[in-house]
Amino acid sequence: MQFLNPFFLFALTAIAIPIIIHLFNFRRYKKIFFTNVRFLHEIKEETRKRSDLRQLILLLLRILTIIFMVLAFSKPIIPGKDSRAGMKNRTVVSIYVDNSMSMEGVGQQGPLLDEAIKKAKEIAATCHPDDQFQLLTADMEGGQQRLMSRDEFQQMLDGTTVSRGSPQFNQVLGRQTELMKIQRNANKNLFLISDFQRSFFNLSDISNDTSQLVFLVPVNPHVGANMYVDSCWFETPIRQLGENTRLKVRIRHNAAESIEKVPVSLAINGKQKAIGSFSVQPGVATTVDLPFTIDTVGIQQGTIEITDFPVVFDNRFFFSFEVLPVIRVLRIARNMSNRWIEALFQGDSTIQLVQMDIRKLQYSEIPSFQTIILDAPDDIPSGLREILLKYVDEGGSLVIFPPSDAGNMEMVRPFLQDLTGVNMTKLDTSSRRIGTIDFSNPVFSGVFERSYRSDVDLDLPVVSGFYKSMRTVSSLALPIMALQSKDPLMYAIQREQGKIYLFTLPIDQKAAGLPDHPIFVPLLLNMVLLGSQKQELYEVMGQSNRITIKGVSLAEKSPIRIRKTDASSEEFIPGQVQISNLAYIDPHDKIKTPGNYQVVSANAVLAGISYNGDSRESVMDFFTPEELKELAGKFNLSNFDVLASREKPVDQVLKERNQGRYLWRVFLILALLTLAAEIAIIRFWR
Repeated sequence: MQFLNPFFLFALTAIAIPIIIHLFNFRRYKKIFFTNVRFLHEIKEETRKRSDLRQLILLLLRILTIIFMVLAFSKPIIPGKDSRAGMKNRTVVSIYVDNSMSMEGVGQQGPLLDEAIKKAKEIAATCHPDDQFQLLTADMEGGQQRLMSRDEFQQMLDGTTVSRGSPQFNQVLGRQTELMKIQRNANKNLFLISDFQRSFFNLSDISNDTSQLVFLVPVNPHVGANMYVDSCWFETPIRQLGENTRLKVRIRHNAAESIEKVPVSLAINGKQKAIGSFSVQPGVATTVDLPFTIDTVGIQQGTIEITDFPVVFDNRFFFSFEVLPVIRVLRIARNMSNRWIEALFQGDSTIQLVQMDIRKLQYSEIPSFQTIILDAPDDIPSGLREILLKYVDEGGSLVIFPPSDAGNMEMVRPFLQDLTGVNMTKLDTSSRRIGTIDFSNPVFSGVFERSYRSDVDLDLPVVSGFYKSMRTVSSLALPIMALQSKDPLMYAIQREQGKIYLFTLPIDQKAAGLPDHPIFVPLLLNMVLLGSQKQELYEVMGQSNRITIKGVSLAEKSPIRIRKTDASSEEFIPGQVQISNLAYIDPHDKIKTPGNYQVVSANAVLAGISYNGDSRESVMDFFTPEELKELAGKFNLSNFDVLASREKPVDQVLKERNQGRYLWRVFLILALLTLAAEIAIIRFWR
């Protein structure tokens, strides 16, 4: 125990006053004569003993009253755990206020974000006016990486609103520590005010830095059931005009009881396309099917909405896709006639087939095609070699059928091996039946009437005239169709942003077993249609989500902009870089709210993109203060502490830690109690 006014302790000498009074009773007695006092002797002895006891108790109470009064004026304190005694004069305080979407919830004191802001103000109020402050929020903006005065800190704090940022705990602490490293000769106090969701809080990779104190300040949310859209995808990977498609929606929740008939709806470009309902069972995710018909071409932007209370920030989910009016396919060959390919595409109004002689190619037109079919090339000019490599790397889809002539194969083998990582050797003219198919590959989507796990009961074609092949060590080629002899018949290769489909048999009369079989039509059609589906359905805010747009030239007079499609008309100019035929668009951290957005240049809409919040924000599972303390102890983080008290505000808890616990009130109350006891004894004990 320490004293803030120790000089008052000299007043303890006043204890001598009641002692003197009790030792020297100056009261004058009057002598009374009695004829006989024999009968009063016993009464006198008893009264004398009581009087002595009463006087001793009064003496003790008066001494205690003086002692308690002197101690109260001396202001005794119990030093706090983080008392400034012996610490540096300058203090730097970094306060992280969690304003992520989960902080829209409600706690014991109202909205969690309001409670967090209040606690931040209480913390600042306990600091010295000359201390410097950093305010950090879930936005993690570069402008927050600076120090400010207490008044400026409080002004910025008042402007804090809910954000879609969802940084991990180690990112927040890393940002705070980064600023603290350059602060020399200063006390370093770090505060993190949050609901401490389990999905974002982890101490396993945090080091124990004793040069700074870290305080975890939890706000206590009311935990209830919450349902949210976790993801969505199409049943088939291909979207065409007039197609009856089915959107799959995964619903996750933390409901402890079954919930029936929860409404869900789907809107495309602002028009309702499907409605339905679903039920949830405890601990089980639910998948909902929303069927609709694609009745327009161009950019399609959808919104999935469920009805769920009281947590509503995650009730809507956004996605975008594009339906091309015409898919352009280029066939490059020496022979300008191929009855199978012509029969497949010429009757389809949504696919435009263009055929070019390999000797008379117009290289400038190649990037405008979604799919290129390289059919039995007998030679690959150096110019075409470079164009095709660039075409695939920039996201193009290339289908290759080798030449049937072994001599021509010798001419193109080096190019094919360099492009695909597959070395095709000798031509095998024996007849073999197809025996293995990778049914999980998207090119086989919708090829078969029902799902198969093996080739049993399938009437697969017999082929002849295929090339033996083997993959190089660094090859990324995956066999997706093979013969019963295990010889690969078709490879799928992912190269940069593009896709290559390599057949090991020519498409000519000798290999008629495959092109004449019903499997060939949907197989090749899927390759072409998949070549037109490049864009992800949605992006997650806060993650790396660079947008790639093909065939766009960035102009200084008309820079690319991103704008939101709702009534807010939010718009900004993102980072943009032109590399060859590709424009790379980087929104950085400028996407603040979920929704559907458009990439525009001048008056032209180049692409549609959708952003959703991190689904982990919707997981209503939080650490309790007791669990936070256990975690800090588990990982030996001696510089960590949890400021949590349901009875006291955080500023009082912090004052007790920093300055100690004041005891003057306790001693003042004790002095009053002893004084009251003395009065009671004098009045009632006679």
